[in-house]
Amino acid sequence: LETPDSGEIIIDGESYSPNFYSTTTNLDGYWQLRTHLSYGLPIGFLKSNFNVMAGVIYTKTPSMLGGAVDAAIHHDPEGYIKFITDEIKLAIGDEKDDFKACCLNVQRSMDLIEHSLDIVKMEEKGMYGYVGKVNMDCNSPEFLIETTEESLNETEKYLAAHEGSKKIKTILAPRFAPTCSEKLITGLGKLAEKYHCGVHTHLVESIWEAQEALKLFPGYGSDAEIYERAGLMDHGPSIFAHVIFPSEEDKRIMKKHGSISVHCPDATVNIIAGIMPLQQMASENLKIAIGSDLAGGHGLAIYRQVARAVQLSKLKEFYEPNESKTITITQAFYHATKEAGSVFGKVGSFETGYAFNALVIDNMEDPWTKMTAEEKLERFCYIGDDRNIKARYIDGELLEQEF
Repeated sequence: LETPDSGEIIIDGESYSPNFYSTTTNLDGYWQLRTHLSYGLPIGFLKSNFNVMAGVIYTKTPSMLGGAVDAAIHHDPEGYIKFITDEIKLAIGDEKDDFKACCLNVQRSMDLIEHSLDIVKMEEKGMYGYVGKVNMDCNSPEFLIETTEESLNETEKYLAAHEGSKKIKTILAPRFAPTCSEKLITGLGKLAEKYHCGVHTHLVESIWEAQEALKLFPGYGSDAEIYERAGLMDHGPSIFAHVIFPSEEDKRIMKKHGSISVHCPDATVNIIAGIMPLQQMASENLKIAIGSDLAGGHGLAIYRQVARAVQLSKLKEFYEPNESKTITITQAFYHATKEAGSVFGKVGSFETGYAFNALVIDNMEDPWTKMTAEEKLERFCYIGDDRNIKARYIDGELLEQEF
C-alpha cells in the first residue's frame, strides 16, 4: 500500500482515486430530533398488520472531512450538515415477539388509561402484568404535571375500577422521587394499604436521580427509604427499574421487602445512565429481573435483553472490576424467567407446579454440527427473531398466531 503525493492510493500496483479524504475531525456535535406516528390495523385473513407510519426528523451532523472543508461544501460556518427529512410509509408486516408478561405505566388521566389499555382484553389474551397510572406533581413538563389532589383522585378511580383483576393487576406508579412531592408519595402509600397493591418506579437509575431524591426528601437516608416510609412496599410487590447505583441502605431495604430490581440493558445504554452491578447484587441475594423499558429501550423482546445483560456485565467488569463481574447466559436467562416470573407467582420455570408458559424455538442449529440446548438458547438470544418462534404457550394453552 502506497500513498504518493498526488493523493492516489496504490494497492498491489493498481492506482485508486478516493472519492473524498477522511481526516476524522469535527466528530462532536451530532444530534437528532424526531417525531413519529405509527398506526397498525390487523388483517385477519393475512395473519398480519397493515401499518401506516409518518414522521419528521431534523438532523445536525458533522461529516468526517474536517471543519474548513465542511464549511465550504455545506455552506455552514460550523461545518455541520443540517437537514429535515419527512417520511410516510405503508407496510404489511408483523411484530411477533415473546411479550407475555409486563409491567406498564400509563400517563395522567383515567380517560387515557381506559382508552389505551383495556385490562379485560389483556386478561383475555392470557397475559400476566401489572398496570399503573403514573403520578407526577412537580419538576416535570407542564402538560404532565397534576395537582397532588388530582393525581391521588385519578389513581384511586383507577384502582377502584379494576379491583378483582386476576392476571392483570393494578400497581402504583410514582414516576420517581424527583417528580413527586412527599404529600403525593404519602397519599399513594395510603392507597396501597386500602387497595392492597404494590409499587413500580425507578430507583437510583442515575447519580443525579439518587442525589436529587435525597435533596427533595431531606431526612431520608436513601432513595428506597422514601417508598418504604410511605408504606408503598408493604402491600404488594415492589418493582424497581434500573437500580444502577444502590447504596447499602437501598439494598438492605430491598432485601427486607423482597423487592425486584429490573435490569434494562438497552435503556440504560440509550440514556447513558450506567450499568447495573448485576453479579454483585445477585451475590448479595437481591432479586433481579430483566426488562425492556420501552420508555428508554427500543424493543419488546426480553430474549435480546438477556444477551445484552451478558454484554454489559463484561463492560462493567472491564471498566469497573471492583464493582461487579461478568455473568453467564444461563444466569441472565434465570433472571429473565424464573426470578422475574416470581413476581407473578409460580411462573417462569418448567418445574412441576409452575404455569406452562413457553416459546417453541426452531432453526437455531447448523445442519453440519450438533448443538446443546444451552448453545441453541444462547444463539437465539443473540441472533434469533420471531421467525424462530414456532409456537407460544400461556398456562398450557397454545396461542393463536394472530399477526
